Amino acid sequence: MDFKGKVAIVTGSALGIRRGIAVALAEQGADIDGFDILVKENEDLAKEIEALGRKALAIECDVSDKEQVRSSVNKVYETFGRIDILINNAGVFNFTYAFNSDYDETIELFDKCMAVNARGTYLCSLAVVPIMLKQGSGSIINVITNHVKRDKYRPGVLEQGYDASKWAQLSLTDTLAIELKPRGILVNAICPAATDTPMLRSYLDVAGNYGCRTSLPSMMTVEDVGMAVINILNWGPDGPVGQAPLVTSREDCENLKFYQGEGRTILS
Repeated sequence: MDFKGKVAIVTGSALGIRRGIAVALAEQGADIDGFDILVKENEDLAKEIEALGRKALAIECDVSDKEQVRSSVNKVYETFGRIDILINNAGVFNFTYAFNSDYDETIELFDKCMAVNARGTYLCSLAVVPIMLKQGSGSIINVITNHVKRDKYRPGVLEQGYDASKWAQLSLTDTLAIELKPRGILVNAICPAATDTPMLRSYLDVAGNYGCRTSLPSMMTVEDVGMAVINILNWGPDGPVGQAPLVTSREDCENLKFYQGEGRTILS
């Protein structure tokens, strides 16, 4: 893909994986629009993008709110006149206990995961699709998690809401890919394993997982995930869609440039 002049929306915290993806896209020549509820952090990332010589918009947006999503996407389109790439990266994590828990509080935590992780992915995708259809092209990538790779990872403990929302994202990747590929819109996903981000560090602090915390230096960086997203976008219209490759290392992210599909929902 020639990224020069392309317009990308990247959702999620400006402090986490989104930063790695946004900077990688900008370095390739794309203009970046960030949707985030953290205003100052979002504006700081926009300045970083502009320092790379690209245009940037920092938009305060709760991706679980349909009106905020609609108005934010419209603002991007009014400003740039096109939207070529959507990276659905916004996500939240919390612990949900199926036992010894407060019923109302647990449901509230579950709903929050579903609202941001699953509903947010769907709302943002629905909002950009009409624009991409008008253009005749577009790419959507959903940032999921290694938790959906059950052949390699056991179910997480106390993570019902998070995991349910991430499986929903995987299903959306499949169904949107099938529907949109014939119309020129390419939908894929990426499933990163442990990546050194503020959200992961917060989780490890709460979980008291000292072993994982001491292994942070060997985990993937947000820059690794940014490179992986660039490689997926470079598959282009002749590449597979409906894919959700697992990445656990920088080498995995680099190797995505040679990816041929993993035997799931491969459409051409």
